[in-house]
Amino acid sequence: MFKLFFPIYLCIFSTWLSSGLLLKEAVITLFPESVASDIRHDFSGGMAMAEQLLLQTPEADWGSLLNTISSPNIPVKIVTPQALTASQKMAWLNGELVVTDVEHAIIIKRLLSDGRTLQFGPVSTHQTLVIHQYISAIGLTGLFAVGVVIWTWSLQRKLQHLKQALETFSSGKLSARASTKDGLRLGTLNAHFNTMASRLEDAITTNQRLAIGVSHELRAPLARIQFELEHARQPVTDSDCSQSLISIEDDFNELEALVDESLLYAKHMTYDTHEPTEFLTSTFLHQWLDNFKPLPQVRTIPILRQSSGLETEFLIDGHLLARALDNLLHNALRHAHSYVEVSWSLSSAHLSISVRDDGPGIAKPIQEQIFQPFFRAPKSGLQPGYGLGLYIAQGIIERHGWQIEANNHQHGGAVFTIGFTNTM
Repeated sequence: MFKLFFPIYLCIFSTWLSSGLLLKEAVITLFPESVASDIRHDFSGGMAMAEQLLLQTPEADWGSLLNTISSPNIPVKIVTPQALTASQKMAWLNGELVVTDVEHAIIIKRLLSDGRTLQFGPVSTHQTLVIHQYISAIGLTGLFAVGVVIWTWSLQRKLQHLKQALETFSSGKLSARASTKDGLRLGTLNAHFNTMASRLEDAITTNQRLAIGVSHELRAPLARIQFELEHARQPVTDSDCSQSLISIEDDFNELEALVDESLLYAKHMTYDTHEPTEFLTSTFLHQWLDNFKPLPQVRTIPILRQSSGLETEFLIDGHLLARALDNLLHNALRHAHSYVEVSWSLSSAHLSISVRDDGPGIAKPIQEQIFQPFFRAPKSGLQPGYGLGLYIAQGIIERHGWQIEANNHQHGGAVFTIGFTNTM
């Protein structure tokens, strides 16, 4: 990290240190006439005064007078100009002020007809100030450099920690996370990495669970199909052969249902597809029930409905919520004896949706297990399922930020309740 930033900081330091000199040189190079005019204006008064003093003083005393007028920063002397340009020489002959050196601010004026010339400069009035400025700049830059080194070390430490978390995660330890403490947190990057890692861990775990569960569930129908095929190859009556085909068709339908549920499971539980697009209303729930289609293998059972409240302020993904409610209702229809009841109560800060059947209910030991993927109640003589519907429903409900519970109703049967109360 230090190797990465050091050339940048060195370049910044060098530019800052030399910016004053570079700026001065640039102005002199680009605008020499403007600088020369400024110098003439600065020294015109002093030059005129010195000229008058010299002309009023005997030439024998000029030396002492010049020593009096001169200073270390602005020397004044009598010279014979050399190497003037044509324009400078013309101005000099006309008695005008001529700047012979813009950079060092040397200015001359013809004093006598014999060519003797009064010269001011080179001027160095700001030399000490410039030196102090450079010393101050170096000191401030040193302090800045110390701060940069400390900041770079801290940044390098944070990046190294995040790099280690990435390497650990990529090596297969999916539970690896980056610390979000102030000393190790790199803005919000650590939190974003942790969110990404959690989603990837969930996705990979879900896929592994799906692969294991599906492979296990495939064995029974495949074994039955193989048995029926072997049976059909043997000399049998048309009735037996027809029965074998019916059995194979049932197993095929079971496999197809398993594939459909598995694809739905992978689609909705592996990735976060929750996109709220509408508010939860009583109209939405009525439309969902009107459009609901029971599975073909489930016998016709009446679905009752009870409602109170019209709308809420809760945003929902209508497609996903309908899928979750479908799964709950399909499950209730498989277990119901004579009817299923769907009821809801909605308000601006509260929602409650219940799906109840009048079936045998849920045994206490398995109430916490029924939401697990590929779980089926032991010795169940009910319609077949693969334990994915309730798990998918729970995942969709929780992604909305709500809760779902499974209990036994006081009048018999099971009841699944979706609820949420906004306490803010």
